[in-house]
Amino acid sequence: MFWYYISGDLARAMVVRLEAPQWVPLGGQALLRCRYSVQFTDLHMVAWFRDNKKIFTFIKGRRPAFTNHTVPGAVVDVSIPLQETCSHT
Repeated sequence: MFWYYISGDLARAMVVRLEAPQWVPLGGQALLRCRYSVQFTDLHMVAWFRDNKKIFTFIKGRRPAFTNHTVPGAVVDVSIPLQETCSHT
């Protein structure tokens, strides 16, 4: 199971939706997308988890902004721009 955590000034007032395929073949790939209701400028952190283990973190202002955590069964392609996987709705 995948889930996410988003932090920002308006975290309590935001709407967040995770878009992911229901099924992926064993060894296959899936593009996970999060949609949120705050402006990107108000967003401070996005974290993706698989089985309660962090697999990806974006923290605004940190260099590099992305951290890819090694977790068996989860490979994160950080070459995909954050705006393609997380976007304001």
